[in-house]
Amino acid sequence: MLNNKYIAPLLGLLFCVSATAAAQALPTQKDKYDFLRWYLKKYNIPNLSDSIQQLERPNYKITNTESLSFPERRFTKKDIEYIKLQLHQKNMPTRLDTTLLQGNNWRKPGSQAYPYTYISLPVFSRNKHIVLINRSNICGPNCSDGNIEVYIRDKDGNWVW
Repeated sequence: MLNNKYIAPLLGLLFCVSATAAAQALPTQKDKYDFLRWYLKKYNIPNLSDSIQQLERPNYKITNTESLSFPERRFTKKDIEYIKLQLHQKNMPTRLDTTLLQGNNWRKPGSQAYPYTYISLPVFSRNKHIVLINRSNICGPNCSDGNIEVYIRDKDGNWVW
């Protein structure tokens, strides 16, 4: 049996550990699809593919804080590790759940028509105030462009580019 003088410090330690673990929890599907609903409403992307474009690709890997720096914010090493955890989760979906993103202009399955657009699932900073999303436009068999876009949540809770 524990002595009463150890209970309070032990409970305090458990609270700190559980608070830290909760703060490090990866973004939920709701977090991701709430952002995607906002993003798709803002841009009204035509011919959107339900296939997910990955944020990291063979020609672009997130390896250090310099690769994710921009004037308004510099990512910390902990942010980079948190982002990598999101990028390397097991059982990552390969398709967007279109039932959660109704009302968008989806590319018809099997269509060979151009142009069309892929997006990634959003990837969040540790405090969920910064999000990264990859958007790629395919304009033909040998024609495409794309960007990793960065959005910051302003003091009013709105996403700004």
